[in-house]
Amino acid sequence: YLLLKIPLDSPMEVTVSEGHDVLLQCNFTSISSSPNLFWYRQYPNQPPQHILTAYKSPAEKNTFTSEKFSTVLFDANKTVPLKIEAVSVQDKAVYYCGLRPTLGQSCISGVTRSDRGAYTHRRLGDCFSTRSF
Repeated sequence: YLLLKIPLDSPMEVTVSEGHDVLLQCNFTSISSSPNLFWYRQYPNQPPQHILTAYKSPAEKNTFTSEKFSTVLFDANKTVPLKIEAVSVQDKAVYYCGLRPTLGQSCISGVTRSDRGAYTHRRLGDCFSTRSF
């Protein structure tokens, strides 16, 4: 059984000003003793682009990423937050958090940044949810 979710106590909207850092939360449930979680970024009309993979040890970064993105898998509290440093207009995209399937289905949680810099949660289906910032 795999599940990624936005915490219920998370604000429905977060405003981020350019130049500031933002922390995007992603909670997961997995029976795996060594879950692998992935963060992706997707621009309009483009396929998702892998940003980071998080293991129990410090995250391994994909080659296109910079120090702008970082994450660590916290297995004890089942979270894998994505930190985006110095948010800019170029960061406007949908951000997805995905869990590698071990048994059953896999779920994805995403984040979208609006033109105004505000982000909101959206439910995509039984197993999918998004978060905007």
